[in-house]
Amino acid sequence: MGALALSGLAIALIILQKTVRNRERLVPKDLLLRLFESTLFDMPLAIDYLFRSKEPGVLAYLGNRMFSFSDADVDFYLPQIVSMYVHHSDIADSLRPYLVQR
Repeated sequence: MGALALSGLAIALIILQKTVRNRERLVPKDLLLRLFESTLFDMPLAIDYLFRSKEPGVLAYLGNRMFSFSDADVDFYLPQIVSMYVHHSDIADSLRPYLVQR
């Protein structure tokens, strides 16, 4: 093969690798949003993701999503919610609107 064919092949390979990497970055977020919007998503999962996630967008979404759960479902987890509010400043910003409203 000539040098031109090899460089064209190398460029195609680089483009393919970038496309795969971009898809890998997009898929988990899409799947996470699907989970958050599914009927299977409940308050125990919300608490778990609030504690584990470090992304501000995810935390903000979860803080707003708490308004959709019944008060009884959230009340059971109020000690954990208040503890996260007090001890984790990054989570506190997403929990503040819910706690003020309640």
